[in-house]
Amino acid sequence: MPFQFTPIPIKGFSIHPPLENKLCFGIDLRSVPVERKLDLSYLFKFYAAYPFKDKFFIPYFDKLAGNDVLKQQIKDGLTEAQIRASWKEDLDDFKVKRRKYLLYE
Repeated sequence: MPFQFTPIPIKGFSIHPPLENKLCFGIDLRSVPVERKLDLSYLFKFYAAYPFKDKFFIPYFDKLAGNDVLKQQIKDGLTEAQIRASWKEDLDDFKVKRRKYLLYE
């Protein structure tokens, strides 16, 4: 079923969303089951379809991602597999550090 919405100002979020008061179409993610791994496919699809690439990434995106690396990887056209591979070393380090805090194997 097609999903449509009209961006409106929401206090505390966006005073003037980029497509304010214009009918937009997208994907309704409210019923998508949450998986254990982050699904980047939607982000790739939305970025590819968005006509104003220079305005796609809001300033808050870097804060949500932890830094500006993910944004640059997407702009550079890296695949999801390449992006995940770039996380491997940091994730492996984290898994070692967290071991002493785990209650169960």
